[in-house]
Amino acid sequence: MNNIDAETRSLIDSLKIASPCPMLWENMLETGDQAVRFCGECKKDVYDVSKMSAERTSLLLQQNCLTGGSSCMQLYRRADGTIITDDCPVGLRRIRDLWKRVKSIAAATIAFAVASLPGIVGAQNASGQSKSNEKVIANPEKLMGEPTVLRGKPMMGGAVRPVDWNEVAMRDAGVKKIADEIEAITKAKGGELSREQKLKVARLRIRMAEQAQKAKVPYFAVSELSRLQSDAACLGDKALMSDIIKARIAANEALHIDVSALQKELDALNAKKGEK
Repeated sequence: MNNIDAETRSLIDSLKIASPCPMLWENMLETGDQAVRFCGECKKDVYDVSKMSAERTSLLLQQNCLTGGSSCMQLYRRADGTIITDDCPVGLRRIRDLWKRVKSIAAATIAFAVASLPGIVGAQNASGQSKSNEKVIANPEKLMGEPTVLRGKPMMGGAVRPVDWNEVAMRDAGVKKIADEIEAITKAKGGELSREQKLKVARLRIRMAEQAQKAKVPYFAVSELSRLQSDAACLGDKALMSDIIKARIAANEALHIDVSALQKELDALNAKKGEK
């Protein structure tokens, strides 16, 4: 497992209870995707993370961070604090499936909410009493290690703990190496770069964004390339701008974000290049 995968796992495991949700998964509308159901109360999709890969969960969080949206999730937390995803070891999936077959354990359902990114907010039990951590199940040794069920709705307000996706990306050795190279060039010239040096730095930033995407942090790639396109506009290099837009399209597609506007921009730029 590489550093980014480990960080993704850590981020997923750090999700905290935010607010209760009275809706049961069984009462939500099926969508055709076994990991997603539609809640008629909040009019939002609800995601069962135990049926999603860690990568899909991470991409969903990054997408929501970029668009300002929110995620409603159902989680299964093991006794050691880790959250089960569909790509956990077979043994963990068996625990999840066993847990879901034990109907009597449904009473242990607690609310969980996340708005774009992991947050820490107080939770309440069914009687309205405040709790700061997950609900404690009596006689856990009899549950054969089944996880606590956590489910909730998007948080309508309150403190959240945002994830610094830039920091996550920098934990990838390839991304960090390119970032250090860019910093070295900038520092050596005291920030006063020639046009040639600016072009070199721009190319390095494209490479850094592409590496971040390979490291499964497309949010960083999208943000970096968007800033880069603005920074590079004054250079008047059409080939560079074309490459930036192509990289932006790839990064946005990784997050399932519409790229039609970017594609039109690229077509228009290529048309101008063709005229000359």
